[in-house]
Amino acid sequence: MKVWLSAGEVSGDRLGALLATELRGIDPGIRLAGLAGPRMRDAGVVPHGDALLFAHAGWSSVARHLPSLVLGAMRSLRAVRDFQPDLFVAIDSPGLNRILLRRMRSRGIRTAWLAPPQLWAWRDRVVPELSGMDAYPLHAFEGAALERSGAQVHWFGFPGPRPEASPSGPSGRTLALLPGSRSSWRARHEPLFRDAAGLAGLPLDPVVAIPEGRVPGVGEAPVDDVLHHAVLALALPGTGVLESALRGVPTLVAAHPGQFDRWLVRDRITAGALSLPNRILGDMILPENVGTPSACELADELVRLWERREDVRIRLAALSVAMGPSDGMARIARHLLETQLSTECV
Repeated sequence: MKVWLSAGEVSGDRLGALLATELRGIDPGIRLAGLAGPRMRDAGVVPHGDALLFAHAGWSSVARHLPSLVLGAMRSLRAVRDFQPDLFVAIDSPGLNRILLRRMRSRGIRTAWLAPPQLWAWRDRVVPELSGMDAYPLHAFEGAALERSGAQVHWFGFPGPRPEASPSGPSGRTLALLPGSRSSWRARHEPLFRDAAGLAGLPLDPVVAIPEGRVPGVGEAPVDDVLHHAVLALALPGTGVLESALRGVPTLVAAHPGQFDRWLVRDRITAGALSLPNRILGDMILPENVGTPSACELADELVRLWERREDVRIRLAALSVAMGPSDGMARIARHLLETQLSTECV
């Protein structure tokens, strides 16, 4: 069997590597290729393009890099056509994967989507490409929004890595700053987060988490090292917040999109919590400030979060259980292969 895995950013590369490992464990003779980052390559996925090429956030960033993104998508289409997969698995990255999925389905290739678009965050949004497709969301609460687009939703538990919190709480003295892995948002938020940390004046050492493959500078460290020693965090909405919350780290969730991006999403965002831990637990446990926060405002919120950190840490203890069985990726891999085999028999 030949399977194409199409990731488009750091988090997708991590998920793709976990899926590749599970698929090989079930069928050692399976052939895996696709848009792969370093982790997927290490897991045995033959790369036909770099997953991290498409790691852009916000319409302004996409517009600036549009020529290279279009060229990359065209190359990807040619590579998939030459590989002729039996199964095409999109992993996150809706901007890229919607284009590829349309082409795959028109050629009669079975498709599936791991970490499909986060439709729960958008009012009445529908993605036609999901109609009739097997979709494997990361979280149970995403199912209803995906079904509105006609997806066949299968949730087996959160399939990503799930670090455990220390029973006695974090023991370091680090204020983790998580401005994300995408270059455009990182450039916007890292100075803001550094300024907020300085103004907060907490008895902690601010350390910026850096993307994989980059050499740490002064006040920087790989994300796993930062979170291992963190007792408080300031993070963009996304997987970084989930990782810190799973470790029991009280986290302030903040974002300051550009004016153009704010205008595009006006009145389109779903009401309620935007961070994953708050959505999963159904409560505003972590403070959120998404819009136009200043460094002073974020500093004040960090101080307030520091003062109630023990209560927040205790409430975050329920998060891992709420994310379902820990073997979610193994179940997804089995379902993908069993469904493929049954389709071929028919």
